[in-house]
Amino acid sequence: MLFLHWLYTDSQNLTMPLAKTELLPFNNTKNMLKHFFFSAMLMTAGALPLAAGTETWTVGKDTWDVETTTAELCPGVKYTLVNWITNRSTARPGSRMHVIEADLTNPKISVENVKIDAMTGNRTLTNHAKAVHKADHQVVAGANANFWITSPETGNYACMGTQPHGICISNGIMYTDHTPGYWAHCGGPVTNTGILAFDQDGKCYLDYTKVQKANNDEGSGVQFAAINTRIGHRMNLTMCNRFVDAGQASIFTRQYGTDKKFRVGDLSGPVGTWTPTMGNHGYIEILLDYADGVTAMNTGGVTDYVIKEMRFNPEEVGSLGNHDLAIVGRNTYATVPNENWKVGDLIKIDTKLNFVSMGSPERITNATSGNVLAMKNGEILPLTTHVSQSYNTSLNARTVYGTNAEGTKFWIITCEHNVTDQTTKAKKYQGFSLEQLCIMGRDKFGVENATQVDCGGSAQMYANGGQVAASYDASGKRAVYNGMFVMYNDSDVTIPAPGSNDNEPEPAPDPDKDWTDSGERAHFAYDLATVADAKIPTVTYRLTGNVKAVDIILTNRTIDTDVITIEGGVNEGLNSVYVNDERLTPGATYDWTVKVHSLPVSGTSHFFHDAPEKLDARGGVGVVTNPESKAYGKVITSMGYAQGFGLYSPSLEKEGTYHNEMAPWQASNRSSNYRLAMRDHSIAYACDFSDKGAGYWKFDPESPETTPDNLAGGVNDGTGCFKMEGSDDCVGSGASGIGFQGTGEDTRLWVFAEDWPAGNSAYKGILARWDIGTADKVTRGVNAAYGDLAGNKLFANQNVCITGTPDGIFAAQNRGAGANTTGCPGFIYTDINGNILFNSGNFPALFNSCGGSVAISDDLSMFAVAGRSENIKVFSVKWEENVPTFTYVADVNDTKHVTEVSQLAFDPAGNLYAWQRSTSADHAGLFGYSWKNDNPVATTPAKSEYSIVAQQFSGIDDIATDNANAAPVFYTIQGVRVDASQLTPGLYIKVTGNKTEKVVIK
Repeated sequence: MLFLHWLYTDSQNLTMPLAKTELLPFNNTKNMLKHFFFSAMLMTAGALPLAAGTETWTVGKDTWDVETTTAELCPGVKYTLVNWITNRSTARPGSRMHVIEADLTNPKISVENVKIDAMTGNRTLTNHAKAVHKADHQVVAGANANFWITSPETGNYACMGTQPHGICISNGIMYTDHTPGYWAHCGGPVTNTGILAFDQDGKCYLDYTKVQKANNDEGSGVQFAAINTRIGHRMNLTMCNRFVDAGQASIFTRQYGTDKKFRVGDLSGPVGTWTPTMGNHGYIEILLDYADGVTAMNTGGVTDYVIKEMRFNPEEVGSLGNHDLAIVGRNTYATVPNENWKVGDLIKIDTKLNFVSMGSPERITNATSGNVLAMKNGEILPLTTHVSQSYNTSLNARTVYGTNAEGTKFWIITCEHNVTDQTTKAKKYQGFSLEQLCIMGRDKFGVENATQVDCGGSAQMYANGGQVAASYDASGKRAVYNGMFVMYNDSDVTIPAPGSNDNEPEPAPDPDKDWTDSGERAHFAYDLATVADAKIPTVTYRLTGNVKAVDIILTNRTIDTDVITIEGGVNEGLNSVYVNDERLTPGATYDWTVKVHSLPVSGTSHFFHDAPEKLDARGGVGVVTNPESKAYGKVITSMGYAQGFGLYSPSLEKEGTYHNEMAPWQASNRSSNYRLAMRDHSIAYACDFSDKGAGYWKFDPESPETTPDNLAGGVNDGTGCFKMEGSDDCVGSGASGIGFQGTGEDTRLWVFAEDWPAGNSAYKGILARWDIGTADKVTRGVNAAYGDLAGNKLFANQNVCITGTPDGIFAAQNRGAGANTTGCPGFIYTDINGNILFNSGNFPALFNSCGGSVAISDDLSMFAVAGRSENIKVFSVKWEENVPTFTYVADVNDTKHVTEVSQLAFDPAGNLYAWQRSTSADHAGLFGYSWKNDNPVATTPAKSEYSIVAQQFSGIDDIATDNANAAPVFYTIQGVRVDASQLTPGLYIKVTGNKTEKVVIK
């Protein structure tokens, strides 16, 4: 029995009588603990009767056992928590879904789009709630709305900045518009997106909106126009508080800002970047004030304004100043008003919204746009969006808003995914596809119409004074621009104040805490060796994980057609194999390799992450891929803010952080140190972009304690330029990227040098080459500097990564989508003389942006590029006369919340490592990624010193009969050690002390 008291109290703050609720039985301890935790959370603010029970749910092809717990948050608002008893996956066994149901027929219940007053900016759901919570206007529950945190004025979101996507109406004020059919990310085509809106009577509308019609007749669609009543001229409006492209007219209101200049420019494509205009060549700014008696825009209707000032072709873009609204037009939308409109004219701004099957409300008080209208009249709609089909079909955290057909009930549904236990760092919850969420909303709660808003880390829910559905950000909370909140508009009950339930008591031990998400990856063999003085030749190796099969391939050193393959051990860690096969030629010397067949990788996977101590640091990553190195397979990172080098074993145990805050590295500079280059695929060198720490710093993974030495000879003159005594030649530089190309005497050092030919050079970065051979120091000037590629020519961005091949280099820079052009591409490939053999700007369909880093595998068959504001893309490569051809393979996830993917590197199994710069610990630092591969294969050759000499196969002492437990060590006839307690009938090799014999297990 569990005793609870009411969540809300009466107007005199008298606690109502205690209520006793008998809970239905639970079928396992795990869900009882979760239920008690939920109950404890409610009790922190005062509690109420709960209804709990277990059910079996069938959702599409899946059948799950779930526990549901329901509580009334206030009269007319119900909260349901659904916990999954059936495991969704071994990596993330749990799932959790939160449902708010609001009865809009209750006159005290309303829904408000809560946001900050400024056009841009964001805050947590709890802080949103704090901003509006009052005694007679109390926040009951809410969730995020349709907003992504985007880099202002970049990539596909050039017209967005940090604004909400689609419409944002809060308490009758339009902050942003809904423009279906124009830009997908600003509202999307009519067949995709819809509007969730509430009128002045509290009725809810959730439906498609029609595309704006040219004539804008009443009832034809979105009414978004300016009407000059004096001459009857009607001018279509494109956007509100966003952007003015060529051939458009948009409005800017006081919510945009009085001093902020209008956003006006030319787009290079329908969703491209924009170039600001100075406003000439057919450009107008019309400044208006409210007409007499008008105090606010009548969103969903018509508002009267009076023209106060007109600026045609001003010398520079202006701002709103003290006026209430501006119409900004270009081309005919500028010349026609200039010729026909006058100061003093009455202008009606028409902002009606016409829903396809629900009519046109007289006045909209609150609204947001969904990124996809997912369900209409109980029917699941085709789930295609501007993002991709995978956006809807993946298992993810999601927020969905729903209504009934009459618009009298409103639901918020939020499911969690990848929520991290902050103590154990274990992944806990598996999300849902959009279709699954809609089916559950319809079949289990009665939702008939549903739209999805922002998903992923933004998907989170507030209720009962605090956050109940967490973001997968490190803190469990993400700042968002706005959110839809259910309000209780009276003081006759008391709802917990925002923040009162943010610090929950310690819950009972979470039964999910021991689960981890190791992801999937391809594996390889390392630490290959032979056992000295072994009676039977024995080879050993380690595996980075358990695999499907291992082949030990032995090749006769003098007869290359004499190749024998034997079976190897498949377990993670150390494996030992006898090499005693009658097919071997006695006395012959055999070289050997280990060929690893990994288990299939089912899809893109994030299998490793380690964040640096100081976030927002640039850095680099490299992998030792030279099998002659004792450090083969190890991963090395360099870390900005002078955080030194990180070293990881092939199995990804952290071996240490070395040389943290070593002078002259600059602890205040995020680019000290920066990207890595692997010399001979063995030794790491990190460039430094600061002046004082400039150069190329050596880190030997075989001797990590050795103090890093600078490859640049001479003396740093304090500006990043190194010179030898008595010479004016620059022999080293601060650099954003370096790369080694060639081996031995043919080794070349390539640098994107900031300080050549002098410190802080006016060249502002140039691609330079030193032919260093085997030298440990650069002591002379460059062998070549490619001025045609420098500065604002080919490389407009000084942030350049260099990746070498045996016959050339890749040079990559940060270039946004739409700007990756032939003249200024994301990356190029050149031969050793700097002749461009491949230009990514010629292939916009494959490489429409670049995040400043590329990687090529050692066998030159795989290529990866970090996209600007996109995921990492992986390609296969074919070469013809040193010219590459790329074929798309996969996108790698989890990079959309990073500022920069500084560097990429492949390991011997073809997995990809990335150094990511972010202010969030969840997205910063070293990451390991893999992608779908049905048969991953990796081959590691043993050093020549570990060759073996084949013995006479008859060297075994005797044939004996034995039972399964007679000897401590057994091997298969191929030499694989097996468990003596689990032998099956067959022929084995038995080793007892110095005695070796064949045995037959019967």
